[in-house]
Amino acid sequence: MKKRAFKFIALMMIITLVLSSYSLTVPVFAQEEQDSLISEYSSIVTDLINESEHTRRLHNEETDLYSLVYENDDGTNTMYMFAQPVKFVDENGAVKDKSITLVDAVDERGKYRYKTAANDVKVYLPVNVSDGVLLAYNGINITLSPVSTSIKTSNVEKSDKKTAIYKNIFDKCIDLEYTMLYKGVKEQIILNQYTGIHQFSFNLKTDGMTLCNEEDRWFLKGRDETVFSIGEVFVTDSNGNHNYGSMSAETIRENEEYILTLTVDKEYLTSKDTVYPVYIDPTIILDTTATIDDSILYSGRPNNNYGSNYYLWTGYRDNRVVSIEYARGPFFISISGFKYYDDYTKEMKKDYKVVFDIQNPETADEFLKQLEAAIDKKLK
Repeated sequence: MKKRAFKFIALMMIITLVLSSYSLTVPVFAQEEQDSLISEYSSIVTDLINESEHTRRLHNEETDLYSLVYENDDGTNTMYMFAQPVKFVDENGAVKDKSITLVDAVDERGKYRYKTAANDVKVYLPVNVSDGVLLAYNGINITLSPVSTSIKTSNVEKSDKKTAIYKNIFDKCIDLEYTMLYKGVKEQIILNQYTGIHQFSFNLKTDGMTLCNEEDRWFLKGRDETVFSIGEVFVTDSNGNHNYGSMSAETIRENEEYILTLTVDKEYLTSKDTVYPVYIDPTIILDTTATIDDSILYSGRPNNNYGSNYYLWTGYRDNRVVSIEYARGPFFISISGFKYYDDYTKEMKKDYKVVFDIQNPETADEFLKQLEAAIDKKLK
């Protein structure tokens, strides 16, 4: 997909809301001028930060795992702050920059072809997808592999420095793509055309963790805490039309092995309005309290934590009624408007993208009051 949603930006965590003149759920996508950015951080030092603009990096001034500090030509310093750790402490106690670039995996059994270069959440991609993608963190190893009879020759191909693809999974028109994230891995099922398949099953081995489901929120839980979260099943076609899939699970061995099945709406896949390829995006990420995540609050499920969702939503959404997006940011930025053609009403309408301060929101009501006040002030 050309355009990707993203949740984090260096220097400031902002909130982007799309407010429509009618009730509609809208994913928070990148702006046109930000199309070149990827979700999360591509490569902390080489891609996101232009080191040539600074004199040198001041490692001794970096007091945590969330920031990078550089000295400038004029004697001042610049600090880059991130929403989650961009460094980690290795097994020898040394602090290192994270990197999710795929590098060759040294594996004496020849099982794995690529791995993430440097991260505490390690991802290993096998030569053959039937051996399962491996996520390793703090002594825990989980694997995910497709349940399919068409994967004997599905060897991995690297499509860019942090993404790899296995072709002809489930059938000759379906591929599996894996994109490395700083907290895990995003799996993307690519349907190049509809061949009658709308369910996709995967074998999940959890290494002693329990697969739990609370009101459609799936996660892997250790003895006393959630370790990994499995994101919602978001489906979109090549024209930007989106839909939602569902997930179910079958227990093979309690706390050890499960079969996850993703189901996509047949009507959506067969609709004349659906443009292929279609992309199905489940995500597995580390879920700890050590990160600051932008989050969603659903009025229909006020006690659920959706901070691990890969996509952020605002507006009406099925049985969850209304969603509000929470984020943190240091200052008010802007409100901008744009017009679009509504295919449903056959009318031109206007939306507003709102970027503003929302320091430590206490309630949804307070959040909405700040939003309304900001809009009224700017648009009068």
